[in-house]
Amino acid sequence: MNNISIKEKKVAENILKYLCVGSKIEGQMFYGIRILLSPTKRNKKRIKGQISLCIENDYVILDQVPEKPLTKKDYIQYRYSIENQKKIASLALRTIDEIYLSDDNRDLYMVMDNKQVLIVNGYHDEYECWQLEVTNHKDYKEGWGVVAMPKGEISYWAPEDMMQ
Repeated sequence: MNNISIKEKKVAENILKYLCVGSKIEGQMFYGIRILLSPTKRNKKRIKGQISLCIENDYVILDQVPEKPLTKKDYIQYRYSIENQKKIASLALRTIDEIYLSDDNRDLYMVMDNKQVLIVNGYHDEYECWQLEVTNHKDYKEGWGVVAMPKGEISYWAPEDMMQ
């Protein structure tokens, strides 16, 4: 399951941090789950579109970062729960303090200013699990995105200066 190199993980996390740290959760769309993020002081001159996280796999919202990685069983207990839906709605206007990928299977950790953490399962045998991207970007030369691909792969794209 650990299919990406340390360098690739670092590049993906740098893109995630640039797009997300300091952003506020502006809103959500519920055909699937898409969380809309605000621009930040650091990226607002460069990002000319909507930053969003599309969740297409199991997720959980906890009051703090867990001490050990979540298992498939951990995610299943929250699957389709009304409580989890309420928690995701309660993230409105929270600021993202930290974002990173797990070491073992591409889970996405998004830590809020109140220490709550949104964790999205990043592993599936056949499907993409989540995508964080800029949609409707006005500068067609600057595409931005990080995607949890099938079988634990990560794909990302960004302007050349972000690929270091």
